[in-house]
Order: sequence, then structure tokens, then C-alpha cells
Amino acid sequence: TLATLKKDTTQGDTMKRSIISAAIAAAAISAPVMAEEYPYYATFGASHTDTEISERYFKESDYTKHSYNLELSFGIMMTEQSAVELSYIKSAPAQSKKRPDFTDYKLNGFYFFGEDALKPYLTAGIGHETLELNDPVGTEYKDYILSAGFGVQYDVTDRFFGRAELRLDDMVDKRPEHPYYVLEVGMRLGTPKAAPVVAPEPMPEPEPAPVVVVVPPADTDNDGVTDDIDECAGTPAGVTVDSAGC
Repeated sequence: TLATLKKDTTQGDTMKRSIISAAIAAAAISAPVMAEEYPYYATFGASHTDTEISERYFKESDYTKHSYNLELSFGIMMTEQSAVELSYIKSAPAQSKKRPDFTDYKLNGFYFFGEDALKPYLTAGIGHETLELNDPVGTEYKDYILSAGFGVQYDVTDRFFGRAELRLDDMVDKRPEHPYYVLEVGMRLGTPKAAPVVAPEPMPEPEPAPVVVVVPPADTDNDGVTDDIDECAGTPAGVTVDSAGC
């Protein structure tokens, strides 16, 4: 039975490592589109973490109570509805010494639904966590984590927004998993993208006015009287004629 349990545990760890490898590869080959008015943003917030869900994995359950943490993130909008965030999570310095201390580094992906000011979203990511129990023996866990959650974001203005999020983090090999209840405020950075300049259509050039060519009447006998009024056509050259050409 013990051998079977160890085999199942090893298979589970191998599967989790495969998931992490696939996530890293997908993130590496993704090319940012950054289709947003403000493509970059930063968030700051606080979270409540409940480790009692995993107290059976710890030696001293008195040191697995909830913890209060601070979270700082920097994000990039990849498309109009998706983003990638790099986060740093650290336990609040003012909390009780008996509460566990968290230090997390995470890379999360986000997908937002809809384009209204209030929009729900899904999130998932990978990272690394250091968990210190602050028990008498100083128990410490370090491992990679998988994270998944959901939340809502409300855009207060074009630049500022707020979030409420619930997520579950799972340490890959150490087994502990703990939910996070997060409240954050965010600010979009940079200057808005300039609207594309549309060149006006050229005005059609006016058609040129027709050129009227005036052809003077012919004077076949060169007597100074044009043929149309010359009554004596063919007079010899050099003779004097009257107005009728005679």
C-alpha cells in the first residue's frame, strides 16, 4: 500500500511539472499585441490567505492560521481582453508572529469578459512560493505553485480601476494549497495611444475648359477679301480690288 501511495504521488508530481513546463512554453512563444489605449498598468492590494485548508500537511496546526499579505503587480494588456501580470506577494509586517509568512513571485494570465466598466475575469498562473510557519522549529516550505481563480474588475476612470478576486494556490510538491481573497486598486500607465490619422481624400481636379480654336476664313486669291465675301474670286495678284474683291 505504501509503494502504491508513493507511485501515485510521483505520478501526480510529474503531471504538475508537465503542466508548469507547458505553461512556461506557451508564455514564451506568445507575441504581445498590446491592443489597449493604455497598454501597461500596475496594481497594489491586500489579501487574506487561509492556510487551515491544508493544516493536515503541517506539523503544528497552531501555526497554520490565516495570514494577511500585500500584493504588488505589473501588467501588460496583450489584447483588448487578455493580460499578463508579474506579481510580488509578501506577508504584512504588522501581523502576528504566529501567522505564516508568505513570499511569492508569480506570472499570471488574465482573460476579461465584455467591454463594460464592470467585467468578470478568469486568471491562472505559475510561480514560486516560500512559506514560513514561524513555529518553534522554524518550518519552511519552498516550491513552485500553480494558481487559478476568478474575479471582477471595475473601471472607475480611463486610468484607475479596482478588483476583487478569489484564487487558489497549490504548492506542487509540498502539497499545501491555500485560497486568497484579494482586493486591489490599479492604475494604467503611459500616455494614451494616438488615434490613427486618416488622410482626407483628395479633391477631384476640375476639368480644363475646352480650348476654342478660331480659324480665320480663307483668302484663296490673296487680294485681301476673304472667300466668303469675295465676289470676284481669282483676281490677279497685285491688282487693286474693291470691298467685294473685284
